Amino acid sequence: MRLRRLRLRVQTSDGPYGTDIDFPDGLVVVWADNSMGKSTCVRSVLVALGLEAALTTSQTDLPLAPAMKSIIEGDHGINDVIESSVSLELENRSGERITVERAIRGSRDIHLITVHPGPRLTSPGSTPARSQDYYVGRPGAATRERGFHQFLAQFLGWDLPSVQTFDGRDCPLYLQCIFPFLIVEQMRGWSTIQPPIPSHFKIKDVHKRVVEFLLSQ
Repeated sequence: MRLRRLRLRVQTSDGPYGTDIDFPDGLVVVWADNSMGKSTCVRSVLVALGLEAALTTSQTDLPLAPAMKSIIEGDHGINDVIESSVSLELENRSGERITVERAIRGSRDIHLITVHPGPRLTSPGSTPARSQDYYVGRPGAATRERGFHQFLAQFLGWDLPSVQTFDGRDCPLYLQCIFPFLIVEQMRGWSTIQPPIPSHFKIKDVHKRVVEFLLSQ
């Protein structure tokens, strides 16, 4: 999987705010001073993909900064956030691109992710194909037809293995457990090679299962 462009959009009483970040081939370094939004951009990638369980156990509050959810400091002082969203264009190993879009604040359900076929952010207007809504943060998101993580795993060409939980059930190796291995969280540093993984899935030997899966890809 390759990220191609991240877009953050915030509508306030003072007007629109936002940014776009492009991800070309090769190593991409996002550099800025402290408190300038680096962590918000990284977290927005996870939220756009419905992977916020890697950051929080809350099912009702997305783990993003106040600038995306409540207030933002602009040229004319502090402004209330009326609506906000995050969009992410990504490419799979076959060169196929999709753009995913998720509302952060506003009237739209935060558990819905809209999938737009094609490079909607880098080549707007070039993909008239119909968009579809999928859901996250609800039972079946990884196994049912309208579950976003079921769709995302298929798009990535990943055949997620079945693993066992501590109470003897079988479940998929959830994407929320895999993606923490693909991201370095600056605030936690390099104290351990093993990233923190959501514990509420109760998967046995989860670190080992993830490493085995990644090495097989």
